[in-house]
Amino acid sequence: MIWEETLTLLNTTSKYLQKSDCDILTAASLLESTTAEMSEARAGGFHRLFKKASALAERVNIANNIPAQRKRFKKVMPGEEATDQPIANQQKAFEVQVYNPMMDAILASLSERFRGL
Repeated sequence: MIWEETLTLLNTTSKYLQKSDCDILTAASLLESTTAEMSEARAGGFHRLFKKASALAERVNIANNIPAQRKRFKKVMPGEEATDQPIANQQKAFEVQVYNPMMDAILASLSERFRGL
């Protein structure tokens, strides 16, 4: 679901940039709108995608839960005050550890590749 949504957002711009007769102003406008859409997807798209994936899983009778992982604790050395708490909610952990880094990498790539436009 995540890749389908992401690639759908990027597909129109990608197809236009591959044309031999593309206009640079239109390309810049498309890149700007694509970057804005990706930023919106980064900000709040995970919950929408999770609901969509849950509905699909329910429709085809598949369990829609993310398996829990064993909580790992780092040994605290003498004198250390800060402790890293693992994320207990598996949905939030998936968002923080998988979805957000993926979206950040895509946004960084878009801004780096097309910095001059």
